[in-house]
Amino acid sequence: MGVLENLSNVYLKIFSSLAGVPDEGFSIGSYYFSVRKHVLTLKGLKGKEIHCTHQDGLLLIAFMKSVDRFLSHKDIAEVCSWPLEACGLNERRRTAISQLRKLFVDCSVEIISVRNRGGYQLVIIEDEKK
Repeated sequence: MGVLENLSNVYLKIFSSLAGVPDEGFSIGSYYFSVRKHVLTLKGLKGKEIHCTHQDGLLLIAFMKSVDRFLSHKDIAEVCSWPLEACGLNERRRTAISQLRKLFVDCSVEIISVRNRGGYQLVIIEDEKK
């Protein structure tokens, strides 16, 4: 299978899994994420848009669609279309999560490492206080 064909299959798989995601986007704590634009907006601050990379957008969608907002190391590799046997996979994953964490400028959303489950969890602090 060629690279372009493989990439097309990955996008098809990801976007076909968006059945439960609203067309325009969804709330993540005190943020609103636009699926189409790949933009995070801090609620209450009109015009304050945080542009996400395509990879950031795919990871946010995957976190929000997953059970308990948890993604295993393997899930992250699959969402990012990285071969599981690739060299430097752990470093790629840590970098991707680090970049994602930087998008959330306040403390209402955190992405924590869950070592005993082998992955990461997106935690919405407002949810924890309820």
